[in-house]
Amino acid sequence: MKWLAEDLDLFQKEKEYIDTVLIPLVPIKWGDQMNSVVREGRFSLLIAEQIERELKGRVILSPAYTYLKSAPFDETKLMLEAWLHEIQLAGVKYIVTLTSDVDWKTNLSEFQMEGVQTIWLPAVPVEHMNPQNKQDFLDETVGNLLKQIAQVWQVTK
Repeated sequence: MKWLAEDLDLFQKEKEYIDTVLIPLVPIKWGDQMNSVVREGRFSLLIAEQIERELKGRVILSPAYTYLKSAPFDETKLMLEAWLHEIQLAGVKYIVTLTSDVDWKTNLSEFQMEGVQTIWLPAVPVEHMNPQNKQDFLDETVGNLLKQIAQVWQVTK
């Protein structure tokens, strides 16, 4: 399910079955390293969209949490925590954040919030792959992530 009025109407009716929110974490940076930062964000979005398609009816794909790469991590983390708290207050059981930004991986020990699973995966320049290799790679990556998400559901039951 996507962040669309018709999907959210269904969410309101079927909350007991649609219990997971997926949030891509997307950095923004202008100037130096712009291409690699764009690649990180785009890869997270691409993977999140694929996961949403696979888990439609169980997962809502949130708008991306977009932040300035140059901002202090503590500020970025506090704003994300406010987003996550709002989602938890709405009664969502599981939240999965997805990122390719190495800052989240580096600071993961600082960002531990009950009911939230952060998945980091390295950004791969899929824009340089031929269409079939790209799809095969995305399918394999999403398959592995689906297992991680299923573990979140099992552990916190």
